[in-house]
Amino acid sequence: MVFLVPGLFVFFAFMALVVDIGYHYSRKAEIQVQADTGAMLALATVVYAYEQRNSSTAQTNISTATERSLMTGVIQKFGAANGYGSGYFPIANSTFTYNTATDNIDAVALDKSIAADFFFLNLFRLPAFNIGIHSKASRTQATTPPPRNCAFYGKTSVRIHGNSANAIDSYDSRSGDYLTQRIHTDSSGGPYAREMAVGCSDGTFDYNGNIDHHGGNSAVGQTSISGNSFDIFGNVITGGPSQPTGFTSNVHPTVYPAGSGTIAIKATVSPLNLPQVTFKEVCAFPRPAGSLPQQGSGSSCLMASATQNDNGHVTGYVKASELAFPNFNLANDTGPAPSSACDGGSNKKVICLDAGYTYYFMNIDIGNTTDLSVRGSSIYKTIIYLDADSCGRTFKIRGQTNFGNNDNARNVLFYSGSSTMDLSTACSSGGPTLSIAGAGSFAGDLYAPGFDLSIGGGGGPDNGDFYGRIYAKSIDIGGNQSFHYDEAIGTLGNSGTVLTQRVILVE
Repeated sequence: MVFLVPGLFVFFAFMALVVDIGYHYSRKAEIQVQADTGAMLALATVVYAYEQRNSSTAQTNISTATERSLMTGVIQKFGAANGYGSGYFPIANSTFTYNTATDNIDAVALDKSIAADFFFLNLFRLPAFNIGIHSKASRTQATTPPPRNCAFYGKTSVRIHGNSANAIDSYDSRSGDYLTQRIHTDSSGGPYAREMAVGCSDGTFDYNGNIDHHGGNSAVGQTSISGNSFDIFGNVITGGPSQPTGFTSNVHPTVYPAGSGTIAIKATVSPLNLPQVTFKEVCAFPRPAGSLPQQGSGSSCLMASATQNDNGHVTGYVKASELAFPNFNLANDTGPAPSSACDGGSNKKVICLDAGYTYYFMNIDIGNTTDLSVRGSSIYKTIIYLDADSCGRTFKIRGQTNFGNNDNARNVLFYSGSSTMDLSTACSSGGPTLSIAGAGSFAGDLYAPGFDLSIGGGGGPDNGDFYGRIYAKSIDIGGNQSFHYDEAIGTLGNSGTVLTQRVILVE
């Protein structure tokens, strides 16, 4: 009996200790969950609901003062809603981690001390102690490549050489023709309109010559700039490891519109991977149903082909017998010139395509002394299908071209591919070629993802202007040719890329 009473006391004391530890451990775990949830909810409310950092909608960046106010309100409401009271989790400066560079609160930390009033401690008249609760939520930023908004794009390569000092620049045909907008002079003395002519390649990008490029470039592979007779206005972004040029002072910020002019090497640049032409998408680009005369009003929009085209609307100095089956060849005549020019001009050796019709050619061979012109105007697009039957096919346009109007380049579409083979696989080592040279102007939207495009060279006059937008397998711009991107057509690329952020629990 002497030992029983003290033994029972010790037994019940330890039982009390076990119950106390279990109770406070359970209570700590419950409040820890509340703290974790409150911290993540406060930060997530700002990141997702107010700044929309997880969507493709327009993102905003509210000030840190506003962020703190919103987060404080969420924490207080959360505590009250769960029966702890609005002031249960104390708010202090240490609650928030500020990022002055981005003007953001990057993390929220909630700390709480719980008084552990143990029965065991009271039994021995010992003081209570505090149990600490700590939780921290942080925003993490996904590393995504910058958007690529491309005015001209060569999948495997882009090469600009020769003397393009007449400017590679941009304009907006919705504001009038190009010359009315070419009112600025850059630091090298060259005239230009605007500076949105960004050149892109999923391979290499090469400058060599007297280049005046307003827009910069973006390349998955290496960008190379030879010599120092160049001026590039805009960013030079290369995924390659080497510095493109030692003459870094020749890369300038843009002015119209205002932007940066930096060089970035080893950049993460995502390929565009735009689709090949399949000759089945005619209605995705062009004209309302029933616009072809032979279709009739209200009928479905059919693709151009050997049996469905408007080649009968080609007139002038043309080999008419070549236009139809089986050749579908747009070629200049070799005999005497007509008595008058089909476009009303002085050169009687001119081939005219009536505006607003759809044409289909398996070959083009227009020499240096023959001009090519779009005659008239139309509310419909003028669409020219180029259908390559072999990888070695070359479509050649020379002469004093007056094809399309620069004040409406988006109304002409060159849609180039193959109806008999997949050019991306069949012609992996070299595809069909579209060669445009000579003087004059060429305005349109050139969509030729399986074609090698050459602008300039080929003999004869070589000081033309290309207005519009270009998508090709490769692009080579040489001679004295200039390119002017029409912003009204829109860019190629993943312009919807956004900055994605996540809220995670870190402590």
